[in-house]
Amino acid sequence: MATMAKKGHISSLWKFAQQHLVCPICHDIYRSPKMLTCLHSFCEECLHMCYGSCQKELACPMCRIKVPIPQGGVQSLPTDFRLMSMVDSVQKEGDQTATPPSRVYCRTCDVPLCSGCLEESSEHNRHKTEAVTAGVVAEKRRAVTDHVLKYQARLKEILAALRTVDKLEQDFASVLLRTRKDIQHQAETEIAKVNVARAKLTAQLNQLQSNRKRLFGGYTRRLSSLRDIVQEFIDYAEDSVKACNDSDFLQRYPKLSTGFLFLSDINLPNIDTNSLVLKFNPSASSCLGSLLTESHGQLPTPAPKPRSLSTHSKNNVVQKTNSQIQ
Repeated sequence: MATMAKKGHISSLWKFAQQHLVCPICHDIYRSPKMLTCLHSFCEECLHMCYGSCQKELACPMCRIKVPIPQGGVQSLPTDFRLMSMVDSVQKEGDQTATPPSRVYCRTCDVPLCSGCLEESSEHNRHKTEAVTAGVVAEKRRAVTDHVLKYQARLKEILAALRTVDKLEQDFASVLLRTRKDIQHQAETEIAKVNVARAKLTAQLNQLQSNRKRLFGGYTRRLSSLRDIVQEFIDYAEDSVKACNDSDFLQRYPKLSTGFLFLSDINLPNIDTNSLVLKFNPSASSCLGSLLTESHGQLPTPAPKPRSLSTHSKNNVVQKTNSQIQ
C-alpha cells in the first residue's frame, strides 16, 4: 500500500510538472528558465538555439511581442527563480521516491521494465525482451539524438517562417497605411467636387426662386388690381340700386351700363401653370445631377392699383370709360 501511495504521489507530482513546468519550445522540464519582459519563460538553451547571440531583440515564441536582448546576450536575461524552485522541488521529490532501476527492456512495447514489474504482471510474458545493457541505452540515446536534430532543423524552419510572417505583417501595415491615405485623399477630392456642384445647383435654385417670386408677384398685383376695380363697380352699382331715388338712379344708369361694358372687356392674365415644374435629375455620369424646368414666358405687366373711388371719382371713371367707348 505504501508503495502504491508513493507511486500515486509521484504520478501527481509529474502531472503537475508536465502542466506547469514545461518549456514551450522543447516541451521538456525547464532547465535554467529565463523570463522575458512579456512574462513568458523559456529554457536558456532553447533561446540560444532559436535566436543565437548576435540579435538585438527577439520575438517571444508565445505572444510574438518584441523583447530586447541585454548586452550580455540571452544568458543576461533575468532567471525565473520561481519556476527554478518548483523544478528543483519536483526533481528532489522524484529522487527520494525513485523507482528501482530497469533490468529488462521490452522490444514489443518499447519500454524498460524492472524486476518487480515482471514478477507482478504477466503482460510481457510473450513479448520480445532483453537485458538492459549499455548497447540498448546507447541505441535509444542515438534515436533520441537523431530525432532532436531532425526537429531542431524543423524548428529553425518554423522560426524562419515566423520571421517571414512578421515581415509580411509589417509590410502589409505599411501598404494599409498608404492605401488609407490614398482613400482619404480621393474622398477629399470627390467631396470638393460635390461641394462645387452643390453650390452651383443651389445658385441655380435660388435664381429660379427669385424668378418665380417675381412671376407670382406679378400675377398677384395684376389680379388684385382687377379685383379692386370690379369690386368698386359692384359696390357703386349696388349703392345706385339701393340708395338712389328713381330720378338719380336713371341719371346713373347710362354710366353704369357703360362701366359694366368696360369691365366685361377686361381679360385675366394668362397664368403659366408650368411654373410649378421643377425636378432634380440625379446623374451618375456627372457630379450630382441637374435641375429640370420648363421655359417660361415673360412676366405679365401688372396694372396699377386704383385708388379708392369716391362718388366723384366713380363718375370720373365712368366718364373716362364713356369717352373711351365713344
